[in-house]
Amino acid sequence: MKYILQLFMLILLFSACETKECCVIPPYQNICDDSVIISTDQYDSASLESGTLLDVNITDNCLNIRISASGCDGSSWMIEAYDSDGVAESLPEQRFIKISFENPEKCLAVFAKEVSFDLYDLRVEGSQEIILNVEGWEEGLRYVY
Repeated sequence: MKYILQLFMLILLFSACETKECCVIPPYQNICDDSVIISTDQYDSASLESGTLLDVNITDNCLNIRISASGCDGSSWMIEAYDSDGVAESLPEQRFIKISFENPEKCLAVFAKEVSFDLYDLRVEGSQEIILNVEGWEEGLRYVY
């Protein structure tokens, strides 16, 4: 009886996977803190001001930025990432990113903070990877998707 029940469940599972619902790709889920903003104007006016990039890397679809500056605790820092909305026609293609950092804190202590930005919207159709050039970071980052 147990064997028949297992066989029945297996047949039910295979028949369910033949429907379109099994073939639907789940919607993309952003797991990063924020998204990269694609805007030429904002890219042109973005500035790190008094911040220092400590580390820049990519994990999954997230651009991870670790930034250091003087402040009280870093809770009021405003950190954004802007893409120039241009793609350099190379192999692989390249995009350009600036980090905007505003620090209203007036304390002398030094803190570091890490934020991540979703890269999904920076993908180039027809490619499986691009190089991201972050201003203030010496080397380009390979984003494979």
